[in-house]
Amino acid sequence: MTAASRPQVVRLRSGDVVRIRQVRPGDVQALARAYARLGEESRYRRFFTARPELSDSFLHAAAEVDHENHEALAFARIVLLPVIAVRRALLADPGAPASDETAPGDLPLS
Repeated sequence: MTAASRPQVVRLRSGDVVRIRQVRPGDVQALARAYARLGEESRYRRFFTARPELSDSFLHAAAEVDHENHEALAFARIVLLPVIAVRRALLADPGAPASDETAPGDLPLS
């Protein structure tokens, strides 16, 4: 496995955290969904067409690359969700019942 083939997690200037990895053949539907989310102007600027969807042959060509002569990378946003609660159980004395605490929190999960 080369360094380029290992997924990387990167924090963008915007603060978003993304995972970058090589595109795989199984990414065809994800690529179609990503294209569908683009506005008409973005589609035209990126693909020189404003068609509502990409053809199956285009999607398969985009996802089925050899990673030697043709490289394609996928970028996926990693959403850091806030912790909504923390639960702890403390055992003060081996013979005593455990006490429970639940507290709100907002720590990012990683």
